[in-house]
Amino acid sequence: GRGHPVWIPEPNSRLPDTYREKGTCIGDVGIITPEGGFDFLFNICLTAENPINAGNLPLGFAPISPSLDKRDIREFREFQRGQYLASSIRVKGSGTMFDTGLDFEPTSPEGAILTLPDGAFTQELNNLSLFRRFIAYHAKSWYEFVNGPRGREAKNGDLRVVVGCDKTTSWGMATFTDIASPSDLQVQFNANHQPTGSTSKTNSWICTGIADLKTGPDDSEPLQSALATKLDRPRNQCLFIRTLSVTLSKALWKSVRRRGSSPPRNLYLRRLQEPAEKIYRPVSVDLLCDHQTSTALSCRSSSDYP
Repeated sequence: GRGHPVWIPEPNSRLPDTYREKGTCIGDVGIITPEGGFDFLFNICLTAENPINAGNLPLGFAPISPSLDKRDIREFREFQRGQYLASSIRVKGSGTMFDTGLDFEPTSPEGAILTLPDGAFTQELNNLSLFRRFIAYHAKSWYEFVNGPRGREAKNGDLRVVVGCDKTTSWGMATFTDIASPSDLQVQFNANHQPTGSTSKTNSWICTGIADLKTGPDDSEPLQSALATKLDRPRNQCLFIRTLSVTLSKALWKSVRRRGSSPPRNLYLRRLQEPAEKIYRPVSVDLLCDHQTSTALSCRSSSDYP
């Protein structure tokens, strides 16, 4: 499968511009939010001094070592310009999204559509073993950081490390539920591309009936507007992510919860001033995938989830 669909493809507008120009990348650590976005926290492939990681970081943070080689990631075009993904949908007529529009009609009470005017590219991590070893060493400190100074109240298993993603420059999304008959909903998608340098919003939906409809990116947002004036639009809109889910053993999780329940007010400030090697020790864990059951930490691809 493609992994976890991202209902909010655009980067968080509060993140550094250097992050937003690229969007979600391999090595990002974060949480999948209830509304369908990705809450970025830090990237394990970048140094603490990198602007993307600037600010709060886990105690003793250091990037993954050895660093990734170019051959540790494969990247390729997955979808061609003008393609779409759909479930419980059929296309009516012979138009395209670039001329008369793509007309969609439901074939069941609920379904979804993803349109890709510019296609999409895929990034996949090859060196999974390196990531798994790194996660095993640092997982406990990450949860202490996330539920301590960052206050996310994350549950065990909520933390994700991105190992693959599908990204594009523009898109359209539609979802619908409780459709009694096909005639109750008709939707059309139009991708009216403007010349390079235009900051007008180019993608649009026409709908008869009730559906959730979105297009992006929003070129009225200041940074996106500035980027849109460049020769090529930034490929910073993330449609799907594939992740390793970080899950601690019951014993480790209990210690994290105990520490997070009533930490001294100056705990993190004091420890930031100490040498990193005095703060954390390697976490003794078994790293598992698939069917084993006794585990201190498990990493599963998000494609294992429904």
